[in-house]
Amino acid sequence: MYSGYFASIIILSYNGMSYLKNCLDSVLDQDYPRDRFEIIVADNGSTDDSVNFLRANYSDICIIEYGTNHGFAKGNNLAVEHAKGDLLVFLNQDTIVHRKWLSSLVKGVTEHHYDVCHSNMLFPRNVEFEKAYKREFPENVYYYELTKYGYVNQVIKKFNEEIIETRAITGGSFIIKRSVLEEIEYLFDEEFGMYNEDTDLALRLSQNGFKIGVVPSSVVYHFTGFNFTFNRYNIWKNILMIRNRMMAFWKARRRVDFIYFLPYLLISQSHKTFSRSIEVENGLIKSIILASSALPLSLIGFIWFIVYISKLNKKAY
Repeated sequence: MYSGYFASIIILSYNGMSYLKNCLDSVLDQDYPRDRFEIIVADNGSTDDSVNFLRANYSDICIIEYGTNHGFAKGNNLAVEHAKGDLLVFLNQDTIVHRKWLSSLVKGVTEHHYDVCHSNMLFPRNVEFEKAYKREFPENVYYYELTKYGYVNQVIKKFNEEIIETRAITGGSFIIKRSVLEEIEYLFDEEFGMYNEDTDLALRLSQNGFKIGVVPSSVVYHFTGFNFTFNRYNIWKNILMIRNRMMAFWKARRRVDFIYFLPYLLISQSHKTFSRSIEVENGLIKSIILASSALPLSLIGFIWFIVYISKLNKKAY
């Protein structure tokens, strides 16, 4: 029976005061036996009062304080060292999960024999997100899949219980067997810092013949969105996403294959921006302008990527 498996739920937190209560309360209210899972909150050097809040209100969870912000990749990697479970579950702090979230993920990698499973994840732009605080099942399955441009994009299908095999992982909520993690040697590449480290993980898993699926009944409501605002942070974020996307495919493909794929990667962020802009009904002209603005960022990201592989070549010698 799946309830015999022990799972370690890892939540990486940074200044999460406005999210953690809703997230943890939903994680604690699961239909999976409480003595068969632990909750680890790894704090990435928060400057708000969230750690004190956790210590005062959640005595039955493990709290790790790093004292500094290690980024998403290293922060999660370090937390794994504290985990006891044979099943490792990763969840973003800005989420609310359904009562069957955990049991459904566990079934995916035990009864259905997938190696990694991720969740049916809704975002504020999805109409059914209004069900978040009621923690209801949506009428659709919302998941991410790799596009031919190398970025992941949301796919929406009518809800049913059958697991959908995918080539991508949603880093905001997924489960992986410890035995699989040991075979691929590490979870996230810490060179990535944050963004597209889950794409790199998915590509490495596929290379090694592991099976990835999305579990429709493992429902997560994720309080984040696609931001079109031009500010210093969003510019840096887009450049980092572009660089990391190139890094992931550089690692995963033969050099000749990568060169053929490079033009798709160079326009990937522009294509993604255009698609998301049309999705939120910004209109054709505005969407074209937004997509065009991503082109110089792609060039900077490409230069940053070249610096990265140059360093790799120096290390090789």
